[in-house]
Amino acid sequence: MGVSDDDLAAAAQRSRRALVVFYSRNGHTRALAFQIAEQIGADVEEIVDRGDRGGLIGYLRSLASAVLRRPVPIRPSQRTPRDYAVVVIGTPVWAWQPASPVRSYLRQHRGRFRQVAFFCCHRGFGAASTFNALSRQCGRVPMTTLALSARDMARRQHAVQLARFVRDLRTSRRAATADGLRRVA
Repeated sequence: MGVSDDDLAAAAQRSRRALVVFYSRNGHTRALAFQIAEQIGADVEEIVDRGDRGGLIGYLRSLASAVLRRPVPIRPSQRTPRDYAVVVIGTPVWAWQPASPVRSYLRQHRGRFRQVAFFCCHRGFGAASTFNALSRQCGRVPMTTLALSARDMARRQHAVQLARFVRDLRTSRRAATADGLRRVA
């Protein structure tokens, strides 16, 4: 017995319900992105900065672009946010702002998000202003948010917060309208 075109289309639709998009300079946000994607069964796309952000010079360049709220050149996306019911966007916090490569991604895809959720890794401050900036930049209010400190992640003390975030994502997705989408103001 073969697989019908309808079965293939349904399987493709199920696999495109969620996309986790992230940028990570030092690996914390990347690790969290893959944990989230695994738990919700999402596709993953890493935002790749075309500039060098390594070392002290890279750190200072990152800080300057965040403070000035400047977009930076990134590689073209492989996936289209419009194809997903929810896009989970992850960023480190740079000077109380989303990382500049995330800002660039959001500018490129503005108006293409159905539902969003945000997560960030920070050093103890800046999560609220980062989430506000993300919301403004993508034109959506998030379904849920998750802010984790680098210290909690290093100590692996983030399981409870991560579980709540995943639960909120699953609950919000189930509460969506019949077409799988919920319009957010």
